[in-house]
Amino acid sequence: MRINKFSPKSPIPTKETADPPLFLKYGRRVQNLGLVRYLSPYSRSYHVGSIVLSVATGVYIVLYADFGQDSHCFVPIRNWYHHKISEFWSLSDKEKQELSEQGKL
Repeated sequence: MRINKFSPKSPIPTKETADPPLFLKYGRRVQNLGLVRYLSPYSRSYHVGSIVLSVATGVYIVLYADFGQDSHCFVPIRNWYHHKISEFWSLSDKEKQELSEQGKL
């Protein structure tokens, strides 16, 4: 016994032949009918992991990948980044003076 009300010979309702609000309501249900069964329980984790991996790869390429000796589009970003890193890991003149006064330098 078939449950659907359309016989196999009747045309499938389209956007033009169906009532627009009903087509929008039931069309989404038909389009998403089998979607839940095909999603893995880990699909969200895979999605987040792929985003993190893509961002990490992009950061590596922009800041560390070797493009040879020629100038390229990432040179200004790399110069800024390396300047900030060297500022972070080095002491300023004021800090050096304070440490030398304390006898720790």
